[in-house]
Amino acid sequence: MVMSKQLCSGFTLVMVLVFLQLASMLALYELLRASQVLRMLRATHLQDQGLSAAKNMLTEIALEFIPETLACNVPLRTMRKSYQAQKQWWLQHACIKTEGEIKYYFVYETLGVDPCGYINNIDNNQSFAAIYYRITLYAEPLNVKSSGAFILQSTLAKSSRERLSCLSIHLQHEVYSGLQMMRLLTGLRNIAWH
Repeated sequence: MVMSKQLCSGFTLVMVLVFLQLASMLALYELLRASQVLRMLRATHLQDQGLSAAKNMLTEIALEFIPETLACNVPLRTMRKSYQAQKQWWLQHACIKTEGEIKYYFVYETLGVDPCGYINNIDNNQSFAAIYYRITLYAEPLNVKSSGAFILQSTLAKSSRERLSCLSIHLQHEVYSGLQMMRLLTGLRNIAWH
């Protein structure tokens, strides 16, 4: 009887130890999973911060944009060429700005004048034809721990100081000066230049 009671106690002890081991393994698994989720959230947050900073810089560039004073005009390029460009190309053709821990390279392309699109000049009470530019901005973090690089493109409308040459008054349309749209070129997560 005593032997049976000791055997039962030993079996109970083994079972308790097995369940404690199982519970600790499940807790460790959950901690590892939570740690992974936190790392993913941090990476997403850093990426969102970098994208927000790049958007702000693109807006700043658009506000200060005077094409005659910039040496970073390039011929029209496809979107694919823009995001496949090597660092050497950006260094040769782009204007460069650094703010915080991000270096910005940007180029612009002249898309042309819209003969029927007009921008009102409120100061002179005149209307001028709209001219469009495409600005491509490459944002490269200087800090290795920061998020990956981004390439943003935006279309910018400005007054051309040319009179409208539209063939029909019915085709005329007002264009608002400034950024018209913004897009993030895909395929650039953690881009590496060789």
